Amino acid sequence: MATNVHLDIGSSSVKAMVGRRKGSKFIVDAVSIVGYDTGIDIFKNLSSAIKDVLWELDIRRAVLNVSIPSSYFLFRYASFPNIPKRKLEAVVVSEASRYIPSRIRDAIIEAVPFDEGNLVKRPVLLVAIDRDVLISFERAIYTAGYRARLITFEAALTANLVSLVYPLEEKPICVVDIGKSSTNIMILDEDKINFIRTVMIGGVDIDNLIRDRLDVAIDVAETIKKGESAVADVVTLANRVLNHLADEIYISVDYYESQFGEMPEKLILTGGSANLRGLLEFLADRLDFDIQLLNFPESRLLSSDPEVHNFIISHLQELIPVLGMMTI
Repeated sequence: MATNVHLDIGSSSVKAMVGRRKGSKFIVDAVSIVGYDTGIDIFKNLSSAIKDVLWELDIRRAVLNVSIPSSYFLFRYASFPNIPKRKLEAVVVSEASRYIPSRIRDAIIEAVPFDEGNLVKRPVLLVAIDRDVLISFERAIYTAGYRARLITFEAALTANLVSLVYPLEEKPICVVDIGKSSTNIMILDEDKINFIRTVMIGGVDIDNLIRDRLDVAIDVAETIKKGESAVADVVTLANRVLNHLADEIYISVDYYESQFGEMPEKLILTGGSANLRGLLEFLADRLDFDIQLLNFPESRLLSSDPEVHNFIISHLQELIPVLGMMTI
């Protein structure tokens, strides 16, 4: 099987991985992470970061598998006639204006139907992105000197990896992916995304709250958040943000139960901010779930370079989407 180059574009960093999947094993040859400035020239800065992260791995030319933040996508649920998917796609296009707001002037829409047997109506997840936004990502990749084979949203890749690590679950699973600037709340059932919602709460909000409460610089606040300081009770410092996050998780799960009639029993935490010390205990106290940190088995990870292996393990939650790229 050919080795592929996978690129996960996050809200403040780009992760690159060279590798392939062989059966249940993930064979990784190289990996790197490079941050970028999300200021005014975001796509110019992103293009530079793409070039830097790939040149660091000595990759000068490649066709890439790419994921971009789910916050750029719009997710809507609708009911359509229970007809073959080919015909369904035509109906979705004609009816899209009812579900996609006018602010997205020219949307690219994908319809993901749920299997509901012989019901007259079929629930459908609509995934849309503004065409201009997608073109901006494609241009950033091209300007860096590369081309994209495919572009998808990162939450789909996280869902793929969760389904691989937690197969054959009888009940739906709630997955909470806490990133730098946003959090994806997903509910998976039978390895499919039955519900997804992006809320604008992330690690940067925790950094800002710690900065304001302790009157320290933002880089010091981030160090405190990561547990790299003498400050022990980070959860108490960040309780306003974390309570807001817990509320959003509860609202999402409650809505899911009202629509699908089932309540998840297990909650899987992942993302770059999921390692916050005390977060699992805090959420377990607020929410009635079996809460776990996504644990990708080391036995499935193969690399001829011990440094690559150790880097992945130490940055695992950040690298979940790019690892998930190997599942498609």
